[in-house]
Amino acid sequence: MLGKWMDKVREPRCIHNYKFIKTQDSENFKTGQIGTANIYKCEKCGKEKVDYKYNSDINSDFWNI
Repeated sequence: MLGKWMDKVREPRCIHNYKFIKTQDSENFKTGQIGTANIYKCEKCGKEKVDYKYNSDINSDFWNI
């Protein structure tokens, strides 16, 4: 068990280079917010990252010119 943990520590860490995959609708039912979710994937290791942006954030960014 300790050997497996030591192997994980010794593995080189990936410096993520995310590439855009797709955008889809997103809704948070607890807070009632509607927006979009942008999905990115690392080109090297395949790790996915999801970036949520709600309509209130999108509208406030538009007016901050």
